[in-house]
Amino acid sequence: KQVLLNSNGATDQERWEETGGYSPNTMAVIAAALAGVGEKDAATKILETALQKTVSYHGPLSNEPYFIRISRNGTSDNGDMIQIANGGPYVAENRVLDGGFIEWVRWFPRPEAYFGKLGETLNDILENTIRLYDDPSNRVAGRVSTSSRQGLLLFGRYAFDAYGYGGKAGPWPILTAERALFAMRENPATGIKGLREVRTLWGAGDLCPEQLGYDLRPIAYAATPLVWCHAEMIELANLYNLRTKR
Repeated sequence: KQVLLNSNGATDQERWEETGGYSPNTMAVIAAALAGVGEKDAATKILETALQKTVSYHGPLSNEPYFIRISRNGTSDNGDMIQIANGGPYVAENRVLDGGFIEWVRWFPRPEAYFGKLGETLNDILENTIRLYDDPSNRVAGRVSTSSRQGLLLFGRYAFDAYGYGGKAGPWPILTAERALFAMRENPATGIKGLREVRTLWGAGDLCPEQLGYDLRPIAYAATPLVWCHAEMIELANLYNLRTKR
């Protein structure tokens, strides 16, 4: 508990284990942990820091504020350069989106109920960011949302990602499942529909692969099963059951 209370929200490794700094994904987990042990003031402080250090208010992708993937120094509006791992390019931090911001929805599906006015601000930024995240024609040169398969949106890890065969990153089925988490807070039926559709992306033995190839099929080099993906599916199914029984 004391470690959490002393945290400023920064991490040495964000969820893809490729860079450090201020990540909306990590900060959402810290805030949720603090809320879970009754430290509301500390959780609120982490949210305040996240809104200050991981949101671009005047960035190139939108006239409205949006979460970026990570800010190494907490200067998310400066356009500081970051090198993408695995041989990727140098790009401005405020041009790099990923789905890490959805972690706030996992732990605080109705942020205004816990954080009050600050939660309303968070909710507005979440809604704007999800529109950017879903849009393959937005102003991100390296798109996060990729082509769809039978109407199902597919997502890469983050914009400009270079992790994959030939330096060309493919979509990850787990991220389509993660996207269903956002849909589920508005309409559980929509969320569970997306969850079922994710299964169409799985490979032999009904196992979720790490990444899909150019043909949007599971590829041989991808880790299979990606246990994280299976765990996500179980969690989402449980959330659906909880929210439909209220």
